[in-house]
Amino acid sequence: SLNDDGTLLEESKRLIEGAMGELEKLKGVGPATASAVLSRVRPDVFSYMYDEVIDCFEPRRDYKRSVYVRVNTRCLQIAKTLGEDWMPSRVARALWTAAKFLAMKGEDLTQQSDPERDVATCKGWAAGPKTDADNTIDEKRRSKRQKKK
Repeated sequence: SLNDDGTLLEESKRLIEGAMGELEKLKGVGPATASAVLSRVRPDVFSYMYDEVIDCFEPRRDYKRSVYVRVNTRCLQIAKTLGEDWMPSRVARALWTAAKFLAMKGEDLTQQSDPERDVATCKGWAAGPKTDADNTIDEKRRSKRQKKK
């Protein structure tokens, strides 16, 4: 999976990109949908491509496979740091939960990627189900983005 320096092994990168590519051959399946399927099949290797998790690690939200590989690699690194009970899928859920909670309070977790903060965030958050409040927050964020354009 990861080299000692935290970079993705070439073999792992080929596995991730290959699995994504096979699913993306299906009509209507892009990287986000492929990540949804793969994170359910192999949560120890694949994270889900949550918008909020992309925002944590990337300067702008994009749904390309290359973006997914970078985001998933960060989730793998954090999971490795946290230990054996953690997997990339759990890391992504924890970051998503933290981002949603902070958004309700008017705070922002995104675009401040810091390895120590990311690990601390994951340690402090358990994954929870999406609620009506989360849907309201999503709607407010979409509205803000549209006004900025």
